[in-house]
Amino acid sequence: MSADYLDSARRFSRRDVLRKGAVATAVAGLGLSGFAGSAAAGDDGKNGDTVPDDAIPIDGPTVITEPGYYVLTQDITVKDVSEVIVVEEGVSDVTIDGRGYRMKGPRNDGYSDTTAIRAGLYLSDDVVDVTAKDIVITGFGTGIEYSDNRNGTISNVKITHCEVALRLYNVKELTIADNVIAKNDIVFFQDEGTRTVHILRNRITRNEDVGGFYFAATLLIRNNRFDYNNGALSMLYTYDSKIVDNLFYQNDAGLSYSDSVGTSVNGSGDVIRGNRFIENDRYGISVEEDSRDVLIEENDIFRNGTDGIRLVGRVLRCTVSKNRIIGNGSDGIFLENADENELVGNLIRQNGGDGIELRSSEFNDLGSDNNVVRNNIIRENGDLPIRIDENSVGNVVEDNQIGDDAPDTCRLDSY
Repeated sequence: MSADYLDSARRFSRRDVLRKGAVATAVAGLGLSGFAGSAAAGDDGKNGDTVPDDAIPIDGPTVITEPGYYVLTQDITVKDVSEVIVVEEGVSDVTIDGRGYRMKGPRNDGYSDTTAIRAGLYLSDDVVDVTAKDIVITGFGTGIEYSDNRNGTISNVKITHCEVALRLYNVKELTIADNVIAKNDIVFFQDEGTRTVHILRNRITRNEDVGGFYFAATLLIRNNRFDYNNGALSMLYTYDSKIVDNLFYQNDAGLSYSDSVGTSVNGSGDVIRGNRFIENDRYGISVEEDSRDVLIEENDIFRNGTDGIRLVGRVLRCTVSKNRIIGNGSDGIFLENADENELVGNLIRQNGGDGIELRSSEFNDLGSDNNVVRNNIIRENGDLPIRIDENSVGNVVEDNQIGDDAPDTCRLDSY
């Protein structure tokens, strides 16, 4: 941390807390509306919420060293500081309430090595129970960074025009809810060690890339809207995570899984359920590169540019079940070098390529072997209902309902 920053920042000790609380009480007693642009303590803030009587005002760069309820009292614009609000490592029970005020950084001026809010320090003492809420953050290198952070919350925050909206290092039991994250270079930048993160009801829109989660466990991503982003939500080496009831609309691609373990010992496995993947430029769902034991069920996958669902590159024991896969540009379900998967009970209609394709890798003769294709409804696709190449062996194809768009239920086809 630079000396210039320490000179410009405001550190709060317990004495500061008591002093500022006394000042707020005195101002409120005079009947004034507030000081430094804020409502008086105990009155409604800018967003209409009630703030505690002992709330501590923030009107500029601040280092928080004590627990407390901190409130922004005005918009903050910075040009020459690296971090604006810092919760020091080891400090817990902190709320930063922006009350709708704006934090504006210097990124548009060509200086991007800045962070609006940092809670904790990577590989240091944990911070616990830190909440950032109701803030507008724009124009920073990083919007919010949580590091070595447990039981934190980020809610009702709007983050725009940052290099990275949310930077997460070794976080556990974090809730990211009801935020708007728009027009950033990357939404999520996360390092290994993340566990039990809940991402709920966020609007994630018009970002250059979504980013994703790596070496993460027990994630819950539910009821979010991902739209108009130039990238997919990416999951790498994850397990026991749930992606449910989200909308992925008109992104570059929908959802990408790679090297995902799926299920840990005694775990429930990775689940992709009840989502809508609509009109993405490329695929709806892509599970790749040594992923295994992923359950993909009850999703609507409509009018994506290439394949509806892809299992590519040594993908094992995944279940694709009860999905509606309609109107995609290439295959409904595409398997390449993917073994022991079950494709069961899907509705596959009006896709531009095959209904289901099982094939070998384009780089070698390793086929898609020992898969089960059962009880699917396959109609009105542009090419074959089911295509299996000559290098793919041991597959079971049975009890599928095939429409009039091809003469054979299954045809071997060499490339």
